[in-house]
Amino acid sequence: MDYKDKITDQQIASLLEEISSLKRENEKLKAVYDKAVISEKAFRDLFDSTSDAIYIQDNEGRFLMVNRGAELMYGYPREYFVGKTPEFLSAPGMNDLEKVIEYHKKAIKGIDQHFEFWGITKTKRIFPKTVKMMKGFYKNQDVVIVTAQDITDKKLASESIKKTTTTLKALFDSTPDGIVLIENNDISMVNKRFTEITGLTLRDLKSRKLESIVNQNDIDRLKEILKTAEKTNKMPEDLIYKVKLDSGEEKILKNRYRFLGNDNDFKNRLVIVSDITEQQKNEEALQDSEFKLKGIFQNSLDGIGVSKNGVHVMCNPAYLQIFGYESNDELLSIKEIDLIAEDERERISEYTQKRIKNESAPTIYNTIGLKKDGSKFDLEIKVSEYFFKGEKYQIAFVRDITESNKLMSELIEAKNNAEKADNLKSEFLAQVSHEIRTPINAILSFAGLIKEEVNEFIDKEISESFDIMNRAGNRLIRTIDLILGMSELQTNSYEMNESEINLNKDIIENILIEKSKTASKKKIDIKTNFNDELIINADENSVYQIFENIIDNAVKYTDNGEIQINTRIENSIKTVEVIDTGIGISNEYLEKLFQPFTQEEQGYCRKFEGNGLGLALVKKYCEMNNAEIKVVSKKGLGTKFTVAFM
Repeated sequence: MDYKDKITDQQIASLLEEISSLKRENEKLKAVYDKAVISEKAFRDLFDSTSDAIYIQDNEGRFLMVNRGAELMYGYPREYFVGKTPEFLSAPGMNDLEKVIEYHKKAIKGIDQHFEFWGITKTKRIFPKTVKMMKGFYKNQDVVIVTAQDITDKKLASESIKKTTTTLKALFDSTPDGIVLIENNDISMVNKRFTEITGLTLRDLKSRKLESIVNQNDIDRLKEILKTAEKTNKMPEDLIYKVKLDSGEEKILKNRYRFLGNDNDFKNRLVIVSDITEQQKNEEALQDSEFKLKGIFQNSLDGIGVSKNGVHVMCNPAYLQIFGYESNDELLSIKEIDLIAEDERERISEYTQKRIKNESAPTIYNTIGLKKDGSKFDLEIKVSEYFFKGEKYQIAFVRDITESNKLMSELIEAKNNAEKADNLKSEFLAQVSHEIRTPINAILSFAGLIKEEVNEFIDKEISESFDIMNRAGNRLIRTIDLILGMSELQTNSYEMNESEINLNKDIIENILIEKSKTASKKKIDIKTNFNDELIINADENSVYQIFENIIDNAVKYTDNGEIQINTRIENSIKTVEVIDTGIGISNEYLEKLFQPFTQEEQGYCRKFEGNGLGLALVKKYCEMNNAEIKVVSKKGLGTKFTVAFM
């Protein structure tokens, strides 16, 4: 059977229609494909054209794709980014990476995120950047699209602006005058000093005009002046006016006006407000007391010269006499500096120029003056300033101190001679003491030997005479020792030998052994309370003398009583207390206790022996060993000495 017989025309037509339909669909698909290729190319061109970095991250934060801007920003090729998280781009220790992860989680949920991030490039350069995250869709999955911008320049500019603003604000608030900033006739800013002067803040000025505190007699004048200034666009002269503050205090203020900016528009101006109350009062007082001052001026024993900018204006008779001139007319053509010796002029001229420029300069100083005849003399100058009718003047009070300097030199020489004489006295006493002590020691030694030899052959009265001789000799030796000690201190010949000392064992216990016999005879009960081992670094000889004198006094001035000695350590301070129940010390004498050659009882009829040197030496020895001595006493009840080694 023929093939045509099997396929009908209708079937052929249907087949052709199907083929045509497939061809059309294929052409559509091709067009879509071509369009997609073109769109993707356009997207990639746009993606790479921006200088900002753009990343596409999956829901775990891994990079799927980055643009050319990211390559340029960090210095890595884009293939290096893919599959990594942003940790390797984070400057060490400068970002909270846990927060960055939280930002990513919020962004994948559709919540846009904005934050700053410190990045690090391949070359280890650290820089700040702003980061924006938003949700997107890429290759059939939810992604986070991130844009990042290097803000190094912006950051630097911002810091610079902030620093400049802070500096200007500090200068604005630290100026000694009040400042008001007016822009377009509206007060925009005042500094702290303005508020201190007027008591008004910026809010006060906004709610009420400055004129509300201005004296009624000055308001119309100020308004008229400011009105004229606004019309003519010229700054007015300095304005002086009175105000009464809310506190009731009255002040005199001065306004100075300056254009704000370069446009020279009166609507934009700076007002500098100065409190000249004291200055104005001084000027008025000067004018009011002119008559009285003239009398003082003419009759003053000190020279008074008035000058302006270093040139004499007037001077009193004493001033003329000091410098050897006869009249004011002679001095009017002479500058102040011409009355100073040449080798002093540079220094004094510098002082004058500083005062003219309102800079700090000495107001009292000594120099060498130059008389009309060329002779020189010692000169004392005291300088003050005052304003008169808006102009500044200097007043110089001068005095010829040649004689007083000569007298002072003589006094200094006399003082030095007295000190030399005092040292000679001390040296003499030391020599005499030495000459006395040597034979006394010999006498006592031989007396002791004689007593031992004849003791069994002599009666009680003679034996007691030997004891009296021994006590008197020891008393004399003790006096000599004190004199020697004081002379060593006064002539600075005492040599300190510091060593480690146990105060309890090396000093106090040895002294108590020496004093035990005398204490027993006087029926004195000596008690000790050594709480700690008191180890100090000090000069053993002088420390021994400190406590030998204190304990000896306690025994000397106590009868049928008690002596308590305590030692302790508190906060590394070693303290010794000597407390007795003796006769005590009056309040009047306590102030003189440590002065040499003083005793509470004076004269030949005093009850107790002594020369008043012991405690004076104790005080000196304490100072030498970095110790502090205190005394508390009540007449008839006893005394407590406290020595604390720091």
